[in-house]
Amino acid sequence: MSSLDTETSTTGRGVTEERRIREGLARASGLAIVGEMSVTLAHEIKNRLTGIYAAIQVLSRGLAAGDERRDVFDEIGHEIKRLDETALDLLRYARPVPIERAPTDLRAWLEATLDSLSILPEVRRHQVELDAPQGLVIPIDVELMSQVVTQLVLNAAQAMDRAGRIQVSARKVPFGAEIAVADTGEGIEEGRLEAVFQPFYTTKSQGTGLGLSIARKNVGAHGGSIEVESEVGAGSRFRIRLPRVRPAGQPHPGP
Repeated sequence: MSSLDTETSTTGRGVTEERRIREGLARASGLAIVGEMSVTLAHEIKNRLTGIYAAIQVLSRGLAAGDERRDVFDEIGHEIKRLDETALDLLRYARPVPIERAPTDLRAWLEATLDSLSILPEVRRHQVELDAPQGLVIPIDVELMSQVVTQLVLNAAQAMDRAGRIQVSARKVPFGAEIAVADTGEGIEEGRLEAVFQPFYTTKSQGTGLGLSIARKNVGAHGGSIEVESEVGAGSRFRIRLPRVRPAGQPHPGP
C-alpha cells in the first residue's frame, strides 16, 4: 500500500471515529433532555395528584357512613396513590443520584429493613431468613440501598404464589461486601434474565417496571454491580456487589 493510500485510509478512519463520537454525544444530549423533561413531568403529575386526592378526601368526608359512594371515592383514592407511586418511580429513575455514604453495619441495617417489611401481607406469608455476620461494616447510602433491598424482597415475595422462603444474606469479599436476596419461586427464563433490569419491563399486572432499573442505578452509583441467577422451577438469586470506599486521609486497606 502506498503512502497516499495509507494516509487516505487513516483519514477515513479518523472521519468515521469523529462521526461516531459526534453521534454518541448527540444521543447523550438527547437522553439528558429526555431526563430533564421526565423530572419536570413527574413533578407536575405529583402536584396535580396531591390536589385531586385532597379534593376526594373532602368529598368523601361529606358522605354518610353507609353511603355506597364512599367505596367509589376509596377506589379513586387508591388509583391516585398508584399514579403517585408511578410518578415517584419516574423521578427516582430520571434524576441524578446523590450519594451520602456512612459506615453501616450491614447486619443491623438489614435486620431493620426486613423488620419494616414484615408487616406487609405479601412478605408476612413467607419465611424470611437473614444470614449476615456481626461487625461487617461498609460505607453505603442507607436510603438508596434500602430502596434496593426493599425492591428485591418485594419482588421475591411476589414471585411465589404459595408460601415460600426468602433468604437475605451478606458476606465479606475481597473487594468489599456482597448482599444477596434469594427466593424459592418459579424462577426466570434464561432469555429474560437481563431484560428484568430494563426500564418499564414487567410481567406484573401492576407496577411501573422501573423497580429493578432504579435498583441497578442506585447500586451503580455506589460503584457496585447487581446481577441475577435463576433456574425455572427453583427460584432466583439477586447478588449485589459493593466495593469498599477509602475515607479521605486514611490508607487503603489490604485485600
